[in-house]
Amino acid sequence: MNKNRFNFVLATAAAGILMMPAGAALASPSAPPAPAAGAGTALAEFQGRTIDLAKGWEGAKSCTVNGPADIECFATTAEADKKAGYNRKTDTLAVQAEAKGLAAAADLPSCAERYLCLYEHDKGGGRRLQFANEYWQNLDDYGFANTMSSWRNNSSNDQGSVFDNGGKGQLNISGKTYSSNIGTFWNDTADQVYG
Repeated sequence: MNKNRFNFVLATAAAGILMMPAGAALASPSAPPAPAAGAGTALAEFQGRTIDLAKGWEGAKSCTVNGPADIECFATTAEADKKAGYNRKTDTLAVQAEAKGLAAAADLPSCAERYLCLYEHDKGGGRRLQFANEYWQNLDDYGFANTMSSWRNNSSNDQGSVFDNGGKGQLNISGKTYSSNIGTFWNDTADQVYG
């Protein structure tokens, strides 16, 4: 099997790293998703000004949501990583994947500890939207509805979820996992997130 073409999820475990198909069943959250009551807007700080993400990212590449009134965007993911304290050398999933010699290690995108990161394209490409809070939110408020193609959850014990109001339901995302490609069923369909 060509490992570079295999869509996978990496997950840490006591015995090392597990690779599971992207559609593998994950543990269910304790409560079903309630329809998110979107405000219709998410105001973020970006390069000294306030932008409305629902209207456009205005050149931002990565946005961090720490709460409804605490959203900051950056021109590069490296800037966002620095602010969040991300260090590849201490990224457990990256270190374990590299130690095992997995081809996937090179494709593992950055995502700071305690965040659920959603990416616009496969393999963590394109824009990144990362969440550190745990309640249902409308991705449309962030200009990110029907946009996610890959994800990473770098929280130790927190499960995240995405939801499609169009009928596909809920996809649960266990802590310390990564999907390089959400798969054709879920690609560009999520319109809510629980981070």
